[in-house]
Amino acid sequence: MNNLQNKRVGVDCGRYVPYGKVRNGIERILDSFVRSLSDVDKTNFYWYTFGRDEIDNFLLGRVRFLQARLFGSVGLPYNVLRDKCNVFLGFSGYSPPMLEFSKIHKIIFMYDTGFITKPEYYTNSNRLTEQTKQALEQANTVITLSETAKKQYQKAFPTKLTKKITVIHAGYDHLKGVRQKNIPGITSTEFFLYVGVIKPIKNIERILEIFTYYIRKNPTSKTKLVLVGKKESEYFQNLCTNEYFKESEQRLIFLDTISDAELVFLYKHAKAFLNMSREEGFCFPVGEALFFGCPVIVNKLPLYSEIKHEFPELSIVSTTREIVEKMNNSPRSSQRKISKQFTWTHFTTQLLKKIQTEV
Repeated sequence: MNNLQNKRVGVDCGRYVPYGKVRNGIERILDSFVRSLSDVDKTNFYWYTFGRDEIDNFLLGRVRFLQARLFGSVGLPYNVLRDKCNVFLGFSGYSPPMLEFSKIHKIIFMYDTGFITKPEYYTNSNRLTEQTKQALEQANTVITLSETAKKQYQKAFPTKLTKKITVIHAGYDHLKGVRQKNIPGITSTEFFLYVGVIKPIKNIERILEIFTYYIRKNPTSKTKLVLVGKKESEYFQNLCTNEYFKESEQRLIFLDTISDAELVFLYKHAKAFLNMSREEGFCFPVGEALFFGCPVIVNKLPLYSEIKHEFPELSIVSTTREIVEKMNNSPRSSQRKISKQFTWTHFTTQLLKKIQTEV
């Protein structure tokens, strides 16, 4: 049965092509959403992309390959209107100005809250704020992935948001069934793990400080620190001059882009996962690590307090001494079963209900 009846839903995919390569968190959401849709419901969707990956035959005729140049301002909105869509899904947090006065129901997703709460760690916080204001003004429905993010957006933009903001938790089960693949040089090495972008808001220098203190407390240990994620060039250059970086440099392994199979290997073999970010609105790597039974050690942020009830094994600590103690005494557990609200099936079901009831 088709839940959407005769609705036409246009999706801003950016560079992502359905069933194609996943390069970042937003593309992970898109990919998991596509894969969770039934074949019948997929017939209601039009996917707009400037990517060039090959597509699943089932979606031929439903994927619009557009030019990267002027994609967001012209190509995307023009084709959404041409295809007579009555719903627009803005997974990137962007709503094209060309759609402002249309009758299309615009559902916009908002994720990052760091530029709101910690603007000093962003070079483009003013631009992000203005873009967010514009998107919120146009949106008929705003969706965040956590209550924490919802509250922060409501506080920052009280005149833009009334009853139109809602929470649908992202799934953490997208790597379920992926077979692990060894990574040369790490196969037989004990290591701690960080996954995420290497940029100021992620507070990588704090992770280096903690790891250095761990080594000092365990001088005979051969443990390494693996950091996975793309680097912001200027920040990484400054990071290389950090005293803790220099002290631990021979034990640091930086990986830029890896496959899902290699990521699963890291989660399954890491001694513990570390995240000391200055702010989080949602965090895939923390949920992924917990899903695979990897001990997760984080600092005190509202997001982690929000999900603690679902993941009681999550270690929320503050001082360096407490963190190092956890690093020394955090046994692994088996792959866990998570509650329905943190699955992609639930995410997709809730989103389809939103489309069905509000449009």
